[in-house]
Amino acid sequence: MSKSVALTLKHIFKIELLIIYVAIINFGFSIYFKTYSNKKISELDSQMLKIQLEENSGNFNHDDLIEKLCRCR
Repeated sequence: MSKSVALTLKHIFKIELLIIYVAIINFGFSIYFKTYSNKKISELDSQMLKIQLEENSGNFNHDDLIEKLCRCR
């Protein structure tokens, strides 16, 4: 194998490793943000259930709806 072919192969493998690292980082971020969004959706869902229970019991003030939904932060 000539020197130029070996040098070209080394560059190709470096580029391939860079692409693999970017893919792994992208996968990690995707898992993190999916978990975070699922947690927030779950919190909002439980907050809405609490609001529905309050509304059904008659102890609900509609003026505080936005404030109640923003409490889950």
